[in-house]
Amino acid sequence: MNPDIRAYINKQKTPQKDILKEVRRIFLKTIPDCDEKMKWGVITFANEKFYLAALKDKVHVGLSIKGLNKSEVSLFEGTV
Repeated sequence: MNPDIRAYINKQKTPQKDILKEVRRIFLKTIPDCDEKMKWGVITFANEKFYLAALKDKVHVGLSIKGLNKSEVSLFEGTV
């Protein structure tokens, strides 16, 4: 594991620390050989297509619409 990612996870309180570990495990199992790095102050996966962020009282799992076509983007609710 990247030392910056290890430090990021280890500095979190419980239950966020445990959630980060489990969701990270799921990402790495589901997307074999994906890159994982710290960017924007959070853990990113698969060329920044997905990210994990520990917040005060929750963990945010996000995804990027970068690289999606208009039809794929239209499947999401909200605004860009």
